[in-house]
Amino acid sequence: MWPALSAGARHRILFATALGFSDGILTALMLAAGRLWVGDTIPLDLTLRIAAAGALSGLATLFLAEYARLRLEMSRAAAQLNLATPNRLISSALGRAILEEATGTAMLSALCSFLGALIPLLTAPLAPGVPAVPVAAALAALAALGSTLGRVLGGRLVLWALALVGTGVVIAAMGIWLNVLG
Repeated sequence: MWPALSAGARHRILFATALGFSDGILTALMLAAGRLWVGDTIPLDLTLRIAAAGALSGLATLFLAEYARLRLEMSRAAAQLNLATPNRLISSALGRAILEEATGTAMLSALCSFLGALIPLLTAPLAPGVPAVPVAAALAALAALGSTLGRVLGGRLVLWALALVGTGVVIAAMGIWLNVLG
């Protein structure tokens, strides 16, 4: 299935999934690490609310950024075509296509964010009272994401994995220090 997609579609999928999973994992660590680190588990309803809040926030911000980027590209194209205004392009099928593209990218990223947030939050009950388990699960997921990105992007797998794990360690430490959920 992957080779049948256009290069643009593959790039959008990679962008949305990498952004979504990393955002979900890091947001959950920031919000919940303070409670997880003392061995608490997060109740399922709060787990789902944290994951949903991160996903919805990511959905809104990514949609706005992606739609603005695509509209800017359309405005540039209109200027290169010597159109007085991009309004005709925007109201055309091309305008609808960029709206759909931004929406699809944002929705995929939000789904990945929701799933990513569940990794540290749902692993805590697997080893109650062992605070390292959810943090280690989050760091392992970030390492897997980093090595996958390294492979797909033709980079060094270990460096990508270490960069994401390092980011996770910093965010987890900040989450423990801030103790948002108290």
